Amino acid sequence: MLLILIRHADAANDELRALTDAGREQHSHVSRALNRMGIAIDRLLSSPLLRARQTAEITAAALGFGGAIEETPALGDDFSVDALLERVAALPAEATVACVGHEPHLGRFAGALLTPDGNLAIGVKKSGVVGIQCEDLPARGNGTLLFAFRPEELLRLVEDR
Repeated sequence: MLLILIRHADAANDELRALTDAGREQHSHVSRALNRMGIAIDRLLSSPLLRARQTAEITAAALGFGGAIEETPALGDDFSVDALLERVAALPAEATVACVGHEPHLGRFAGALLTPDGNLAIGVKKSGVVGIQCEDLPARGNGTLLFAFRPEELLRLVEDR
């Protein structure tokens, strides 16, 4: 399984925490860069929180994903490494799955996939993207880091030339 971990874009500091206009614009460009890289997804999981859901919608549109965005508390307030492992393990082993969530959860999840003891955390900036290839279904320590991009690095792929 290929897991594409995506942190939500920049959000307002009000109660709703919707994406800012700048966050929407930046993530639109980031998602276009993912499309340019040839990233195609089979499933799209999102935290139920508004800022993550909006980021997932932008991602889906840019990647031409026509399926349903599946909200899961395992990417939101009810995050735990085990809960998220259980959620993704229920999907086909050959799937490419995008997971849109929050920090520090995504970094801790990446660390658990990359090291058996989970003593590694990868910082994921807003609109940052981490790609991890797992042998068969994801489990602790069976992932290989393919990429970890900050948004500014991805934006270079879509700059007008």
